[in-house]
Amino acid sequence: MFELLQKFHDHAAASGTDVGELFEGAVQKIYEAWLKPGDLAVDVGAHKGAHLFPVIEAVGVKGQIYAFEPIVSMHDNLKRKLKKAGIRNVKLHQLALGREATDAAFSYFENRPAFSGLQRRSTPFDDDEGGLKEVVVKQVMLDSKLPFFRKVSAIKLDIEGGELHALMGAQKCLKKSRPLVVFENGRQASAKVYGYTADDFFQFFNDMDMEVFWLTGEPFLPEQWSKRIQCWEFVALPKEHTGFAAQLPDLCRSVLS
Repeated sequence: MFELLQKFHDHAAASGTDVGELFEGAVQKIYEAWLKPGDLAVDVGAHKGAHLFPVIEAVGVKGQIYAFEPIVSMHDNLKRKLKKAGIRNVKLHQLALGREATDAAFSYFENRPAFSGLQRRSTPFDDDEGGLKEVVVKQVMLDSKLPFFRKVSAIKLDIEGGELHALMGAQKCLKKSRPLVVFENGRQASAKVYGYTADDFFQFFNDMDMEVFWLTGEPFLPEQWSKRIQCWEFVALPKEHTGFAAQLPDLCRSVLS
């Protein structure tokens, strides 16, 4: 088990590539295989647009994307890129997502924005080096921003540990639209910072009638929660579409070829 995951790490070591970049490549392959022209997709934590623009390509001009990025500089830069490219089917929101609507404290590392989030987490640098700024952002529930009359096909989330809480604010969407969900999760590290447990995590997806898989296609089981398995990308599928998980190994292999 997890032989394919080890190949990611071996390939990264041999090529001098960050394994995270390879994981991100696999994430892209997964939503590209799922999405069709005309679909509606959601990008939570759009950041610099590394996934936003491939999603735009996947859904085409007749599709639509709802993107969320609370960091002002990141949001504004994306807005400029979209305008310059003449892209009009993206609704870009300068908002954070969570399980309730509120004004929320946000730890923004100006020099290392990828580590920013609604909760402080441990970082490999000190606050001054990271350029820490504590700011207030508007947090909403994803359900409140999605059109009730359209089916959501896929949701991608990468918000530094806040993914489960964001999904808790999207329960109407998950139950009605039955989308693919590709998300980052630090397991116990994220749970500790955001105040939930492994039981909470697995119970949530069970309540949504969804199953969670490792990026490489193995089912993510409760007994694996605390194991030292070096992967932080997961795929949640509606139980009626778990057959798609059989495609995950080949999609991952295509990144390593």
